[in-house]
Amino acid sequence: MNKRILPLLFIVFTIVPNIVFATEPYEYLSDVIESLGICKIAEGRIKETDQQDNYSFMKGLRVFANEINRAKLTIERHTNSKNDLIREGARTYYNIYRAIVANKEEYLSFLEEKLNNPADAASKQGTWLRRESEIGAKNEALWRMLIETTAAATSSLLDMNRLKMGKTGYISITKKEKDSLTSKLKSKFGNDLPIGLKAGQYPIDASASTILEFLSDAWKTSDSK
Repeated sequence: MNKRILPLLFIVFTIVPNIVFATEPYEYLSDVIESLGICKIAEGRIKETDQQDNYSFMKGLRVFANEINRAKLTIERHTNSKNDLIREGARTYYNIYRAIVANKEEYLSFLEEKLNNPADAASKQGTWLRRESEIGAKNEALWRMLIETTAAATSSLLDMNRLKMGKTGYISITKKEKDSLTSKLKSKFGNDLPIGLKAGQYPIDASASTILEFLSDAWKTSDSK
């Protein structure tokens, strides 16, 4: 066994010494972008079912909830990071996504109850409308939290070691990693994604624009002189 392992170790440490492993901040923000991209696709699908029959609409809500749960799982591996910014940011994303899924489950239960009690829904329209509006308002508030959370997530890219030395303008990822994040962002949201927040943007798009604004600044990367 040792005879097999030693040649492999020799290859790793001598023949290919220039292998660069992705940094944790890069992997974290890459997963943030991935999760936002999943939300973007889910958002598009649920809009397609808005005006359809009850079956299609409720099925759309179920699929949407499943997709948001997938976005949550994309972030989960960072919730135990030793990096404070990454760990707390990941946990915030995780909890937001979990709450959005719970909100959709609540809405599905509401619709089921309404369909099962048409007479009560017809005679107490105000009560049912109030319940529905409260669920909707909670949903909007949860999505708005994504923008602030994403702005905080970009700070995980800052080079804290240099910052402590009074050197500003540095990020802890390489130029290649920075370009990779920008490319991934545009592949998920399109090349026409605005740089920075714009009026009327949905929270998912606004979150993506927040990341693009950060990446578009003139940062000095970890491999710059």
